[in-house]
Amino acid sequence: MSVESLYRASPLADGELANGLSSTPSSYQTVLADRAAAEARLEQHEDVDAFINETDFNESYLVAILAGLWSSPHRLELAAMDRTESGIHAVVETVSPDAGDHDLAYHGLVLRITDEVAGIPKTVSVEVDGEDAGTTERTLALGEAPPVSIEAAPDQEYEQSRDDNRVSIETETGETKEMAFAEWGTRQATSAAIDHVQTFFEEEGIVKGTVDGAEISETAMDVEPDAVTDEFFENEEAVDPSEFESEAAVVPVVRHTTMYSNEGELEYGSGENWGPQVDFETVVESTPQSAEVTVTFPERDDTSVVPVLCLREEIY
Repeated sequence: MSVESLYRASPLADGELANGLSSTPSSYQTVLADRAAAEARLEQHEDVDAFINETDFNESYLVAILAGLWSSPHRLELAAMDRTESGIHAVVETVSPDAGDHDLAYHGLVLRITDEVAGIPKTVSVEVDGEDAGTTERTLALGEAPPVSIEAAPDQEYEQSRDDNRVSIETETGETKEMAFAEWGTRQATSAAIDHVQTFFEEEGIVKGTVDGAEISETAMDVEPDAVTDEFFENEEAVDPSEFESEAAVVPVVRHTTMYSNEGELEYGSGENWGPQVDFETVVESTPQSAEVTVTFPERDDTSVVPVLCLREEIY
């Protein structure tokens, strides 16, 4: 197993996650197994963008860690990474070049992990300066509601290559990338399925929460693209993993996050005052098992069946 790290004071785009870090040390950590997931959940910054672009997600995955609270001059450094029975354990140290008085702040690391022995971890635990900071347990489940059929237009410009079976697109970094039309169709189908599921949850009121009686935009549950390995689908008769281009299939994932304090009290996530007003089991029951998506390209229609998964992140 090889690990490369990038320090960022606040690596995650969702600043609300810091609300769940009430003690020192405490940490939030999440696995980003696909480029789309990394781009969606990490902050937009030159260093972060370069770190993502240098990652081959067919061979590696990212882990983002947000920890606190220490004075602002502090930095986090990865001292060691160990395998556990169900995942990985990160040993982190704080380094401060300045011992003066400063405001307390959150700090973060983005780790690129390449592991030819083990796949995407089910648990990620972190210790900081020898103290337990937090453990994330990940549980995946296929949606249990009936499949849906939708139709959508492509949401990104592209050019048809001379070979009718290939297309060229411009990435967010301005680079031109060529891919098979079938892969492009599946990507567009996944994007349309994400929008459909997100809209459904909004209409049902599942992704809204309340703080002091006021309705707010929900951040503890999102529908995002993420990669899922064939191992998950082995016992899922509804999905045929051979349909996917690589070992890690990019699918819509409904992420349900709950964070607990060291005393076991709810800090962030599913609850009466903060987070989705439904438990994970209800989310699974409400999520369609799959979406049959017909993308109406100008040249032709392309139909893909996209499984929809639910991910429970419990951090304690």
